[in-house]
Amino acid sequence: EVVCLAIGCPAPETPKSCPQDCPSTPTSTPTSTSSPTPIGGGPSDTKISLSLSLTGIGLGSARIGLNPNPKRPQRNVDLVVLNSQNQEARSAQGSVIFDKEASGFYKGTLPLGNLESGAYIVKVRLDNTLWKSLPGIQNITKGTTYNAPHTTLVSGDINRDNEINLVDYNLMIACFAGISVC
Repeated sequence: EVVCLAIGCPAPETPKSCPQDCPSTPTSTPTSTSSPTPIGGGPSDTKISLSLSLTGIGLGSARIGLNPNPKRPQRNVDLVVLNSQNQEARSAQGSVIFDKEASGFYKGTLPLGNLESGAYIVKVRLDNTLWKSLPGIQNITKGTTYNAPHTTLVSGDINRDNEINLVDYNLMIACFAGISVC
């Protein structure tokens, strides 16, 4: 028995027949033999703890050019874990938060699900930064929180194509001029 995804009633599902075959009120409650575990859903899942910085943002004096109060203290982060064959073993998205009390870095922990123990290359980026590989090979152990080495990212990739060029410059100028919504 297949569950109609349109409204959750039991019926043979096809793209054309499902919404028509299912009554608006389900006549029976579908049962599931297993439920998927979301990535990061259990205490034994593998996690990665990140410490990231952006040039010009951090603790210290404004005299030396560091901004200790960024307008966006929380930022989205993308992460890709590559195996020894340079194939994607896992990807994750989440957020990091600026730690203005202690380090002046963006910090956060992302779930990696049940990633197997092994040696990996880990790439990371924030909104409008270039992808950057964490330094060295990361030896991650399944079921633990791996503390990744601190990494400084390069800002300026406004259109997220992993290049900083004239297109990014023009998008940034349009933003400052009020021509586009940023």
